[in-house]
Amino acid sequence: MPLEEFTGQIPFATLADMVPAGEYRFNNYLDTNTIKTDSDWLAPVMITLHENATITLDNGKQFEGGLIVDYYETVSPFIAGRLAREHVLRSKWNKRNSRLDITAPGLDYAFAYKEIFPTIVLQQGSKVARITFYQLGDYSLSLDELAEAFAASLKGQSQ
Repeated sequence: MPLEEFTGQIPFATLADMVPAGEYRFNNYLDTNTIKTDSDWLAPVMITLHENATITLDNGKQFEGGLIVDYYETVSPFIAGRLAREHVLRSKWNKRNSRLDITAPGLDYAFAYKEIFPTIVLQQGSKVARITFYQLGDYSLSLDELAEAFAASLKGQSQ
């Protein structure tokens, strides 16, 4: 479904949560700005989000970029841990991947790597998020800023 039509609450950080206040505009490229929700007996909440936007800050700088997020709330931390590590194992089949350093204190699991774009896999309790991030423009976010925003949302804290 188009992200603009989604009326539910998104339980993790989005671009609007991470970039300082400014004029937010969706970039409507093919298959962007969509959200898909699903449910499974092992993961009662599954959300796939693809967000792409341009945010013009008050100082005139622009952030342009996007997120691709696979988010799960599983029935147990054990299942979540296995799912998080499976995401990382699947990525290692591609020999071009390289590990990236991130800071995500207080989480049960955090791993970052670069395929085409930087990707972070985070686990906190029974929640897992796999975040792929891309950006352009003259305002940018560091990988640590991205990890911190998602870590806070997985812990249930405000960004």
